[in-house]
Amino acid sequence: MRSHVNGEVPSATTAPPVTLTATQEGMWIAERLRPGRSGYHDAVTLHLSGPLDAGRLRAAFLDCHQRHDALRLRIHDDGAAPRQSFDAPPPAWHEHDLRGLAGARQTADCRRRFALDCTAPFDLVTGPLWRARLLRLGDREHRLTIVLHHLMTDGWSHGVFLRTLISRYATRLHGAGAPASPASSFRSWVRRRVEAENAPGVAERAREAAAELSGVPRRIALPGLTGATGLRGAVRALDLEPGDLADFNAACAAAGVSRFMAMTSLLALQISRLSGAVELMVAAPVADRLTPEAAQVLGCTINTVPIRFGAAASPKDAVLAGRVSVVRALRLLDVPYRDVIRAAEPSTGMSSADPLTNVSCEEFNSPRGTWKVGPLTVTALPRGEFQTRHDLTLSVPHSAAEAPEMIYPVRRWQPDAIAGITGGLADLVRAFGRPARRPPAV
Repeated sequence: MRSHVNGEVPSATTAPPVTLTATQEGMWIAERLRPGRSGYHDAVTLHLSGPLDAGRLRAAFLDCHQRHDALRLRIHDDGAAPRQSFDAPPPAWHEHDLRGLAGARQTADCRRRFALDCTAPFDLVTGPLWRARLLRLGDREHRLTIVLHHLMTDGWSHGVFLRTLISRYATRLHGAGAPASPASSFRSWVRRRVEAENAPGVAERAREAAAELSGVPRRIALPGLTGATGLRGAVRALDLEPGDLADFNAACAAAGVSRFMAMTSLLALQISRLSGAVELMVAAPVADRLTPEAAQVLGCTINTVPIRFGAAASPKDAVLAGRVSVVRALRLLDVPYRDVIRAAEPSTGMSSADPLTNVSCEEFNSPRGTWKVGPLTVTALPRGEFQTRHDLTLSVPHSAAEAPEMIYPVRRWQPDAIAGITGGLADLVRAFGRPARRPPAV
């Protein structure tokens, strides 16, 4: 086993620390309450098959650390309001040779290390807020695990990070060792975001949003919920064929809606049918990626917006009405979700639960499937050990060719309940995407 820091630490910036965004502050508080088990540790696992140059992979990680300032984020906690700077050192490189273990023992060891990495607390003050571990399973087989704290990443950033890593490894593999140029600055994005959150009128907009949400049930009583507690999450993909997804994507284009809008609307329809709720609320963590520059930022650029859905008679009606609901909710992108919660529930204390809703929907940008990097084959593995805060979360992949996944806390659900929910949602997706049947010619 080897555990060491490779390369030089980038020069510490002399720029003063900046304030946390409202989303970051909520995560910081949650992490202090439950270090390592706040539900804000994100993990990515890659299986590497073929000849791997571990030294160049380490160098690629350092390139990422130099290129993206969010990977150097740490928190200043001096008793006043928390602030953040971008001068943390790179993480230690952990490499383990498991070739001496065979079969079940090797699999068990991989799972144990992964679970420990996912739940081990980060030192928020000194940083870094991410870690990597390379497991050698065979002469040409490796497993790479990367765990990042949500304070400095989001679902969209996973894609930015992995594409940078893969690109830099390919560059290093071909002998080009030039340092990676800096990317769009997360620090600059944070400063603009904090200014927007404190702009005049934001508090009033939060109160108006809370008033519009009055009367909507806070918790949806879904069949299959056990009443138990726990954050350990599991994933179940919707059973959709490539043809189903192609039809769905075509129907979205014809209706003038995004896949995220349509999927969220159909989720609301499925929940409404199961629960009998006439109206319901879905929390949507939305990344602020409205410009080409923002799309390349690695960092936590999300704010959660509450989407209010009403009853609908059919999948098409649900999607068309849902488009209006989503667009209306997006006007709150620069209004902190925390402020909406406080306006709606003034007595809300600190909790791992969302006090406005137990259902959410996200868009995920992390690469999936398999791709080639020179002679190396890289395969993104399903999510493993992680924690989730809502009773139900629909994860919509950014790629149009990939099926959505349902994320849920295992202990809160009866074993077969999620299968019924995902099956029903898949039926709605197929119904929406099914070409309209033309009447027979006379």
